[in-house]
Amino acid sequence: MLIYIFIYFFLFMSSLVNGDKIRGINIGGWLVLEPWITPSLFYQFLGSQNKIGMDMYSFCDILGPKEANRQLKKHWETWISEQEIQLLISNNINLLRIPIGDWMYLPYGPFAKTEDGVQCTDGAIEMLDTLFLLAEKHNIKILLDLHGVKGSQNGFDNSGESRKVIIDKNKFTHWETREANWVGEFNSETKEYISFDNDSIQHSKDVLYIIINKYYNYPALYGLNILNEPWEFTPEIFLKEFYQDIFNAFVKVMSNDKVFIIHDSFRSDIWRNFEFIDNTKNITILIDTHQYTAWNSKYESFETLVDSATKWQSPPIKYKYVIGEWSLAIDNCEMWLNGFMDNVPNYPLFECTYAKCPKYNLFKSDLLRSKYGPFGTGVSYPIEDYQCPVSISLQNHFNLPTRLEKSLAKDLFEAKAGAFEKETAGWIFWNFKTESSSYQWDYLSYIKLTTTNNNINNINKTLYNDYYDNVKNNFILTFVIILMICSITYLYRHLQNLYNRRDYHVISDKDFDKEVLFSI
Repeated sequence: MLIYIFIYFFLFMSSLVNGDKIRGINIGGWLVLEPWITPSLFYQFLGSQNKIGMDMYSFCDILGPKEANRQLKKHWETWISEQEIQLLISNNINLLRIPIGDWMYLPYGPFAKTEDGVQCTDGAIEMLDTLFLLAEKHNIKILLDLHGVKGSQNGFDNSGESRKVIIDKNKFTHWETREANWVGEFNSETKEYISFDNDSIQHSKDVLYIIINKYYNYPALYGLNILNEPWEFTPEIFLKEFYQDIFNAFVKVMSNDKVFIIHDSFRSDIWRNFEFIDNTKNITILIDTHQYTAWNSKYESFETLVDSATKWQSPPIKYKYVIGEWSLAIDNCEMWLNGFMDNVPNYPLFECTYAKCPKYNLFKSDLLRSKYGPFGTGVSYPIEDYQCPVSISLQNHFNLPTRLEKSLAKDLFEAKAGAFEKETAGWIFWNFKTESSSYQWDYLSYIKLTTTNNNINNINKTLYNDYYDNVKNNFILTFVIILMICSITYLYRHLQNLYNRRDYHVISDKDFDKEVLFSI
């Protein structure tokens, strides 16, 4: 009987370990705007010349503190709801990754300008605190991700500022001139930094120190993603030293159940033998990598795509990886995915699908101005009849008219998620939603497409069931442990009694064998 108890206990504990995998969702486009996620916020800049709103920095700069803050507050209050959090939880999501900007804590440039006592991102920290309370209420963890820093760590709009955009009336260039000046002055010809900007670097450190000291005791905090996607030209030695400095501050303040996460800077090889020093609290350290197929060349077949996803392997390294961003897209047709009114050179690789632009009924006059630009060097913008490019369905991409889209989507999702869970600490899908009609970047739309358990009205019941399951599991675990203790105690006392009985009377070896067997 004792053997069976141990086997059951081992299997039960194994199931608990498997259940600890991260299954997360990014709350992108909320505190850090990205035009492709919420294009309706950027329609107002269509037709503009010389000054173009294409990221958080220019959004605040062009609109001014007061108007920008009015629009942002309305967006913050409506972009993510408690019901949506409940729906995510009921579909097995256990973590929310929240992109944040350094300007929320130490404003600069247009973020520091004041108009009638108002700054552009006033109220952002309070909105984040509200989300923390909701997460605590519904027992889901939050991973804070510093997504944008002063000077930009990659030059993308997702860093808060598209760097080195050259504008000529209604035309502009970005991809060919992009820079990341967080570290310092960059030479685009040699792909090296000429000098370091110590003020900018210290600003990022100060913001991270503020974040660590503010949120360390928030019950819902899972950990901190130090810096999102520092580009591949970031000096290796500098980046490792920067991470170590922040780690030292993290260890001093955080308890050992909090997780420290660094991004691989698109270079998995440089972390192969890297190790943090002075991990006195045995803090869990993960390395974040982003695995997208949206920029890949065409797959021969759907089966090839799924097979490739299934065979994904984590690079050999000391620390575990976590897939901090991924999606179901296999093209970059989604409008403005590569920047407002722009695209990566030579993209898209496919003939994109078009659908009605998000919220077109409310912004018809704005959308009509798109014919006047501003135009980047790539193609991705609204066309006649309020049509906008969107991701191609898997059914159309692979010419599979007899296969249901929901079946294809589910097969691909399970292949990717399965490989990520097998090889890493878990995954965090990008994004929880977008304004687009496509599900490939929108987890809530994916749920709606592939499951029947997506009715908001069923959420409370589902949450109750989840709570009941947790209580049941804890009860079973407690029962097994108590049973083991009782069994061991009983066996010990029984053997002790047999030993004592031998001290008081002598029996033959033959009789002793019978007595012991009978007793057991």
